[in-house]
Amino acid sequence: MTERQSSALLVQHVGSIRVIDFTDETLIDQAAIAQIGRELEELAAQMDDPRLIINFATVKHISSAMLGVLVSLHKKITARQGHLALAAIRPEVMEVFTMTGLDALLIIYRNTDEALAHS
Repeated sequence: MTERQSSALLVQHVGSIRVIDFTDETLIDQAAIAQIGRELEELAAQMDDPRLIINFATVKHISSAMLGVLVSLHKKITARQGHLALAAIRPEVMEVFTMTGLDALLIIYRNTDEALAHS
């Protein structure tokens, strides 16, 4: 089942896991990122055992503010013994994760199928 969380997010229920897709290819607008952050945290808070996969297949540009949202979400989910994974990050966006060291902190898979297999 797929539901629209907001104009920026699509959420698909795959068993107890939520797979989140972005509707925009750029994640650089501060107001939009703040809204995305609130919605992701709310989604995780609604789950007893938060297990999220965020699909970056459509994303071509990402800001440091969005990286901050991901780090905060990761901390909150892992504090509740949950699981956060990222998937399908384009090479040009992956460079940002690598340069900031977030590729070592966050769990990243090549695609959502691989992420689902390990979740």
